[in-house]
Amino acid sequence: MSLAAICQVFSMQVGNSNAKIVLLCIAEHVRDGNIQGATTSGWPAISKIASRCEISERSVQRAIRYLEDKGLIEAESRKREDGSTTSNNYRLLFDVKSLKNKAGLSDGVGRQSVGGGCHTVRGGVTHSQGGGDTQSPLEPVIEPVKEPKNQKLALDGLETKQKAITKIERMILDVYDKDRGNLQKVVERRWPGSKGSNDLKARIKEDDEHHRPEFWSDFFKAARDNPTWNGDNSRGWRASLAWLSNRSNFDKVVQRWANTEL
Repeated sequence: MSLAAICQVFSMQVGNSNAKIVLLCIAEHVRDGNIQGATTSGWPAISKIASRCEISERSVQRAIRYLEDKGLIEAESRKREDGSTTSNNYRLLFDVKSLKNKAGLSDGVGRQSVGGGCHTVRGGVTHSQGGGDTQSPLEPVIEPVKEPKNQKLALDGLETKQKAITKIERMILDVYDKDRGNLQKVVERRWPGSKGSNDLKARIKEDDEHHRPEFWSDFFKAARDNPTWNGDNSRGWRASLAWLSNRSNFDKVVQRWANTEL
């Protein structure tokens, strides 16, 4: 693991929250030494990155493409002897080593420099020559980075994650009420804490795409226009928001939606 690479990523304004945590995960595997252009030591698989970052594999793949487009990493495909594909090899394309030397970051025991100032570790506390202590000798002091404005409801530091998810859930309920057509109406007094609400929150957490009202509007329109779910069938059965939020049912609608766009 390279402390210099991780410090550099923390200080960067990447412009996308998922891309930043994926870049941190990649930096975690970088070997110290010649950091620029260094390869990851473990070639982490997409599934491993997704697990460590607690996001979906699709989000990891989008984040990697985003980082490549930004010129921050280079992903090189690798193949086994039998020709099958294995995990990618990643290269950092920003110069961490020069930052390390310039800022005075040291791998030595007992001394550490963060942001250009020298700090000495004594008794588990980092003491600065310029006065003042930091809480941990192992973690860099990081200036807050302003998140870029975008159209999705960001899970930012101004709100707890739970409050942000609740805000997104409220948006989805409003979109459903507007675009549901003949689908079942939500009984709002019964919705909070229900299985449907918990399933919907799980879908929200899976992908940044699920934070956008446009996604849900198209999703609900795909469901309402299909006789299987809109009541125009032999049973007269209509899908509900709780049914649509279930993992397997959600995938069915997304798959049917994708097929109609081909």
